[in-house]
Amino acid sequence: MAGKVFISCGQSDKNEKDVAKQVSDWLKAQGYQTYVAIETQSILDVNSGIITELKRADFYLFINFRRDKITTTNDEFYRGSVFTNQELSIAYAMGFEKMLFVNQKEVRRDGIFGYL
Repeated sequence: MAGKVFISCGQSDKNEKDVAKQVSDWLKAQGYQTYVAIETQSILDVNSGIITELKRADFYLFINFRRDKITTTNDEFYRGSVFTNQELSIAYAMGFEKMLFVNQKEVRRDGIFGYL
């Protein structure tokens, strides 16, 4: 078996959910198992779902969708999904080495994502 992929991506609207499903379906067709944290909202969900699934995963796929537009005096950009970036921090703290990052156009790479 090819391994298990934890897919970390925003799911704030139908388009993002569709992308998550399409990516998951494609990976499954390639022989991988997948986990997408759909409808994980509470701290109990984080503890019982996300962390448990991260422990079981072999690979981590980070898809950073655009969120709010940020305008400063000298710059204009979009922030990424806060929740997805938090999952990335957990994955990094757990020692993941096999990670793939996809960043939507114009999303600033801040925080741990910018570091990695």
